[in-house]
Amino acid sequence: MSRRYVSRREFLKISGAASTGLALTAIPEELLALLERPGEPLARGVLTDIGGKPYGSPVEILGGDKYFQYQILDKKRTRRVLIKTVQVTEGYPFPEVVTSPRIGIRLDSPNLMEHVAPSGAGSVRIYGYIEDVGVRGSVVENALSAAEAQGLSPLLVFAPTWPREDNYIRDKVFGVIDYHPTTVFNIGNEPDNKYVQFWQGQDLVSFAHFAMTTLGAIWERSWSQGGSTLAVISAVQDIKNQRRYLETLRDAGMNFGNPFLKFGLHTYQSVNDLVYKIPIVRNAFSRVGVKKPALWVTEGGVTYPGWSKWITLEMAIEAFRQRIERFYVHTLIDGDEGFELMSNDGSVHLPTYYGFQSLARRL
Repeated sequence: MSRRYVSRREFLKISGAASTGLALTAIPEELLALLERPGEPLARGVLTDIGGKPYGSPVEILGGDKYFQYQILDKKRTRRVLIKTVQVTEGYPFPEVVTSPRIGIRLDSPNLMEHVAPSGAGSVRIYGYIEDVGVRGSVVENALSAAEAQGLSPLLVFAPTWPREDNYIRDKVFGVIDYHPTTVFNIGNEPDNKYVQFWQGQDLVSFAHFAMTTLGAIWERSWSQGGSTLAVISAVQDIKNQRRYLETLRDAGMNFGNPFLKFGLHTYQSVNDLVYKIPIVRNAFSRVGVKKPALWVTEGGVTYPGWSKWITLEMAIEAFRQRIERFYVHTLIDGDEGFELMSNDGSVHLPTYYGFQSLARRL
């Protein structure tokens, strides 16, 4: 029995005939042809083995779904495969871009900002020293503007390169709120990390003062005027410092019940690391006697050689299952440590990049 493929217009015409009881004898053959038609490919790629190495002939990707699968055309047969097993080489494997504000990704380069949303991320974490905030043409300013132009919510790592006067901090906060009103403040970064330039050799008390100065300026410019600027208190590097960290912030007068205040958590390499850290952080709030703000994973990623980047996606899924509000992938590009989900020039996107696009469709 011969079949021909029908266009969308022809299908609607046939459907209309069916609704009026006409041309019924023609419907089964035409509809069957429509259902069997593979459709035009959105992208092309190659299947990969468990180690991520390509094998076999190229396949055509007909589309991705929210179940972490592609429909592919392989040797004239359509079938479904896991997104993690396909390296896309050409095109975009979804019919449209969907983003979720709960998914974020780290990217400092303004020139690659158009690659954020197609990953499913609705927010981008930008690391920038406050000295560059408000400086026209600086990388930080350009990155903030590029993020806004893409419809992304920027999460700005707000940290000085060395101790600054309170008024200097306040002025920088005012500048961010005035010129980049959708920006979320990520106040500091790992104050117990000895390799972070500003906090090296300093105690948590000095960080707490910086955090309170920043929050005070946000209150003055935003919250006191009915604004809703969000602020995320930095995660610690060593989870063993969590309780002492919270005690220091509490003693400095921090209001943990502030509805616009969130708290950061950094997790790497495995779902087990995430599952281990979440209860430690939440229990620390209880032991210190303060309200538990919502947790954001502001850094999550995998860098161990030979370990699948897909683990990062599994970490995000588990984080959301455990009521984490947001998860930020660390990072989109990374030429040194190996966290990247994309090549530094944007020409290659790893399967996990598209896995997050699938996840965005579930949130």
